[in-house]
Amino acid sequence: YLHIRIVFDGDQGKLDSKWTSGLIARLLPQLVDLGIKHVPHTSFFGKEGWESRINSSAAFEAMRRKFSEAPIPDWSLTSEQVEEGIALAEASLAEESQTWPSY
Repeated sequence: YLHIRIVFDGDQGKLDSKWTSGLIARLLPQLVDLGIKHVPHTSFFGKEGWESRINSSAAFEAMRRKFSEAPIPDWSLTSEQVEEGIALAEASLAEESQTWPSY
């Protein structure tokens, strides 16, 4: 879906509620012309809040890149390990089922 983010510099309390609530109605004809048939979601951000959000996103992206470059450990199991795990789980279930109350 389309998400329109409006960043403003000023007091959010001074935004004209008629303008903000009618924004999608004014944009919809142009969006339809562009092939966008769903009503978009809108968000309004103060400039300071947006800048801190962008800075947080940049820090997150840098961290994500750092971890994506790290070697990935191999957690694969051998068929023997899988069989052993299944046997342990079945034994545990069998043991637990003997202690369940009967109704």
